[in-house]
Amino acid sequence: MSDKYPRGHEILQKRIDFLRSIMWMYNLPQWKHVYRSLVHDDKSRYVCFSLDDPLRIAYSRNCHAYDYHKRVKTTLGRYIRKNLTFYGNDQYLEWGVRQVFEHQNVGNRFTLVKGEEIRESYRNKLGGESCMTGSNVNKLDMFVENDNVQLLTYQEPSGFTARALVWQADDESICMDRIYPNDGQHVSLFEQYAKKKDWLVREHNSLPDGTMLFDDKGREVTIQVPSSGLWPYLDSFQGTNDELCGEVTLNTYDDNSYKFDCTSGGFRGGVMCVMCEESGIEEDMVFHGESWYCTDCFNDNYSACDNCGDYEHDDDILGVEDDQLCRDCYDRKASKCIKCGDSFYDDNLTSVNDGDMKYCSDCLEHAVKCECCRDYYLSDNITLVDNGNLSYCDDCLENTTQCGECNEYFSDELTCDCAEVACV
Repeated sequence: MSDKYPRGHEILQKRIDFLRSIMWMYNLPQWKHVYRSLVHDDKSRYVCFSLDDPLRIAYSRNCHAYDYHKRVKTTLGRYIRKNLTFYGNDQYLEWGVRQVFEHQNVGNRFTLVKGEEIRESYRNKLGGESCMTGSNVNKLDMFVENDNVQLLTYQEPSGFTARALVWQADDESICMDRIYPNDGQHVSLFEQYAKKKDWLVREHNSLPDGTMLFDDKGREVTIQVPSSGLWPYLDSFQGTNDELCGEVTLNTYDDNSYKFDCTSGGFRGGVMCVMCEESGIEEDMVFHGESWYCTDCFNDNYSACDNCGDYEHDDDILGVEDDQLCRDCYDRKASKCIKCGDSFYDDNLTSVNDGDMKYCSDCLEHAVKCECCRDYYLSDNITLVDNGNLSYCDDCLENTTQCGECNEYFSDELTCDCAEVACV
């Protein structure tokens, strides 16, 4: 087709479909003339199904047959009455028009798939991109693993695609869910296809706002599905009042304990993990502080204090010997060895230099015990007494005598051996 008429190939396909749909006219005397006029088309109107509305036709009037923007849209009945000769009453004309649209060659554009083909269709974005297409196909297990769910796909020769989930309800009825994309001529084709098969169709194809009903009678429908670890976004069967374990009955009501209108794989209702934002029922979640956590996030990020038993974030848990303590218990019961930097219970640490420092048993060999007060000190704060046989701290050194000749210190029990100078 010429670049001047970019939708010409679509118009050609619609013309072919239209001609196939009117072939039955040739065998009925009152319709044979209509058939010949539409096929031979002396005025070059190039009548075909509309590209925009599956229940209307379009034709050229003083324009090129493929000039999409200038073609006129109207109903087939109105076109026949105004432009052709028809020998019959309005009821018969209406019947014939209905036959034409029921013979549209669109049935072979629909395909029902199930199982992993559903996931593949979403992955390939059949029906356009949405919250569950692309990388979110990992959340579609409920559809893939459920024999009561199928996907109705639609594909035109132009490459346009559409889709709708099809559910078997608890009462054995078949329900067609929301159609994607949610507007366009394909919506009417989906609805016609469904009604021919006696499926239930939603009362509208817009985003659900309140309770969603099916067919003209406002029918409420429920379906039963196995509880899922990951819940896909659901359009019509948007919630449940059941606990989320075992078999769950989904309904179309607006007022539910749990609503499946999230794209994260979770749901509204119940509680949501403050870390990963997955939702769950309270019995399967952990409440800590002022927040809810899923068990995986809680176990990966929180630990119990071996002293008080309280759970704290791992950033606030400190290792002490073979235990782990929260900060409060650590401050009350443990300290670091000033020498090696490891943490120990205070009962297993020794004060050095009047309590300014604490040493573990292994590092205590780097300190010296005062033989007088029995406390430990760094070597810089220790003086040897009695010819190096005793070690005294600076405070206890006051209890010794210093020799004026040799400047050595002696306890009261010994005196210096210096003979010439008396000890003072």
